[in-house]
Amino acid sequence: MYELTFTSAVVLFFFAVLLFLLTQKKRHFEYYLKSWRLLVVGCVLFVFTGGTNLLYLLSQGEHTVNLRWQQIIRAFGMVGYIASGLLILSGLIKWCGSFVEVKKHATHRLRQLTCLKSILSTVNHGEDLDQILKESLGNLVNIMGYEIGLVFRPTFHSSEMRLVAYSGVSAKNLFCLYDLYLKNMWYRESRNSQKVTTTSDVKSLPEYGVLFSDQKKIRSFACVPIKFSERVMGLIGVYDTRSDRFSFQEIQFLTCLGETLGLAAKQELVSNRNKRRREYISAIENIFEEVQASSLDERFFKLSAELKKVIDFDQVSLILSSGPRQDMKQISLGNSGGVLISRKVGAGAFDGAMEKVMRSGEVRIDRNVDPNRESSEDPLSKACGIKSRMILPLWCEEKICGALSLGSKKPNSYSAHDAKWLKPFVRTLSHIILELRLKEKLERTKSLSRSLHEFDKKLTEGEDLESLLHEATSSIASILPKSFARLTLLSKEKNRLINCSSYKIRSEGIDLRSDKNFLLEDLPWHRLALEAKRPMLVNQDDPESVMSKKEAGLILDEKVNSAFLVPLILNDRAIGIVSVGEMRSWEREPITQEDMEFVKQRAGQLCLILKKSILSRLNEQLKERLKSSEKSKQIGVAQQKFRSDLLNLSYQITNPLSLIRGSAELLRFKEANLNPESLRYLSNIENGVDRIQKTLEEFLNLYSPGNAPGLERPQEELVSG
Repeated sequence: MYELTFTSAVVLFFFAVLLFLLTQKKRHFEYYLKSWRLLVVGCVLFVFTGGTNLLYLLSQGEHTVNLRWQQIIRAFGMVGYIASGLLILSGLIKWCGSFVEVKKHATHRLRQLTCLKSILSTVNHGEDLDQILKESLGNLVNIMGYEIGLVFRPTFHSSEMRLVAYSGVSAKNLFCLYDLYLKNMWYRESRNSQKVTTTSDVKSLPEYGVLFSDQKKIRSFACVPIKFSERVMGLIGVYDTRSDRFSFQEIQFLTCLGETLGLAAKQELVSNRNKRRREYISAIENIFEEVQASSLDERFFKLSAELKKVIDFDQVSLILSSGPRQDMKQISLGNSGGVLISRKVGAGAFDGAMEKVMRSGEVRIDRNVDPNRESSEDPLSKACGIKSRMILPLWCEEKICGALSLGSKKPNSYSAHDAKWLKPFVRTLSHIILELRLKEKLERTKSLSRSLHEFDKKLTEGEDLESLLHEATSSIASILPKSFARLTLLSKEKNRLINCSSYKIRSEGIDLRSDKNFLLEDLPWHRLALEAKRPMLVNQDDPESVMSKKEAGLILDEKVNSAFLVPLILNDRAIGIVSVGEMRSWEREPITQEDMEFVKQRAGQLCLILKKSILSRLNEQLKERLKSSEKSKQIGVAQQKFRSDLLNLSYQITNPLSLIRGSAELLRFKEANLNPESLRYLSNIENGVDRIQKTLEEFLNLYSPGNAPGLERPQEELVSG
């Protein structure tokens, strides 16, 4: 009875234990299946053994069992109890070990949460990203227990990175850390994949034996990318002594850590960008105000100070040019604060780098400049020890008007990001230069218009023709300015050009012949301009518009590089040519379209001068003719009056003479027997009448309208004039 009671109690107890395990399975054995299975199997075996013994004891009262079977059943019960007890004991041991693992895991999770909380606190209270990364690395190593920690951060201007923070590294091993992100393939892999990479083969790492050795017992390595929105903003490298340290959960924690620091890096980047944008706006506004107050040369120092707020440099140069390969002006400012203004003449004024930028219009970045090279474009850059520079072209109306060069004493100081960041500043500076050039162009246009207007005044005032022609050539050469100007007119035979006026801007270096006449057959370009009645442009650098040295030596200068021939057109006839020449090369000082228009306008004024001179001479001749005509008219009136008076006199004289003659004839017919003395008197009377009549007729014939003295010669003079 005692055995039956004991066995029943044991069976009921283990049934209760089994029910308890089944109810607690979901809570305590979800991740520990091995310990749960051992306990269940042990309990089932124990219950089965106890149940078998119980059945044996119940059946013992009905009929007697063989002694052999009793021994077998008891031995089976003992083995079952021992086996089930061992299974239950091993299950309980593993179950207790699982509880220890759970506690350890919970402690590790709590440590991770503490680390993240401390890093978040650092991020929220920190302002400088480098300081945030340093404090975060310290918290990570101290709380998580890593042996070595490194943090690399890009400059945000290039793909290069720099060491920001380190922990667990001696000072003598720092030299191998600066380019470690390039040597270690896991850094590159994390940067490209943007995922945490781990390895337990630390002996294959390039820093093995330099950064650490076997004495430190480093067994595992992990690289954590600091990223935000698929952009890597840094790398964290951690080393630990456990080979299985970086499990899945640890990688999750490190990923969360990298994203948290990535958010801080993004916030700092946005803050810096907004700050730089405000500095940009302020710098551009100040530049506009300074340049509008005075010229660019005078305000270059303040312009450089505003640029210094945007980007760091040790030397800055501003190169200004009106066109490619022309004379250039360079304004440079070094680290000593002195401004150097120099002028470069013609092509080859700068070295290959500057020439390429001025030709191509592309940004050039030299990361490592040799300061001791012979072909240095700027002695100031060599004196300042410039080792890296960036040259940005300045565009004005789709043409390169100059360049901005920045130099630094540090190598690798500039990148494509800097050029992109400076783009608004460069565009603003280009607009300023364009505005200044447009103002200069406007002033030049006003000056040319003023010269034309003043010349028109002189034309209306009626100055001497020779002085006006000399004024025209001298103003062309001086105002443009060009090397020389010459005015020639076509002869009456139309086979020669007659020199009327010439002017050269300097006495030396220009050989203008003083000949008065030039054969037109020796001047094909001038002959072509006269025949075509349109301007001709000569460019000695262009094979299609080259003037022969013979023609240039005759009427211009044998060494002339460019010339502009403008025919003088009067009444649709070419009567002369205005020749403008330039001794400098075409690329250095070309004859621009504005210069051509001015010469054309001046040629038109010369045509007006010549036309006015011709009209003035014709007016004088017409005045003389009018005076002669008026005089002839007055003489005709006087002659008519004189004739009328003569006719009246002839009438008054002829009538008495006729009466006397008639009376004498009547006396001769009536008195036939007149005495000789009466006849003699009568004959004397008749002879006197005839003499008076003859004298009157001769006088009338002499002073007739066709033969009157003082009338015939004025008519001849009028015809001959």
